[in-house]
Amino acid sequence: SLHEFSEFEPTMTVARLACGFAHCRYALEVVFVRTHKQVLDQRELDGTIVELADHAFATYISSIEELEDTDAKEAGYACMYRRIRAYALGMVEEYEVTVLWHRP
Repeated sequence: SLHEFSEFEPTMTVARLACGFAHCRYALEVVFVRTHKQVLDQRELDGTIVELADHAFATYISSIEELEDTDAKEAGYACMYRRIRAYALGMVEEYEVTVLWHRP
């Protein structure tokens, strides 16, 4: 995971990445505890991921925005959202939340 993130932000460290994911875990726990044994709409999950990514990975996002290549920017955002979503989906079972998928 560090390798993927450091492609877009060379100064990314294990500690900063761990801190970002710790922030994500905390925010996701709030959502998942609230929806324990219930159904969570995919759009709500994806919206939560985008919102918390803006805070948890603000420095990474700033680095992406400085890139001149639009394709590289899109790849940087996709990498971040894909990783956070995978992390969130790993937590879904733990909190017994069912996701109502529209577009997996």
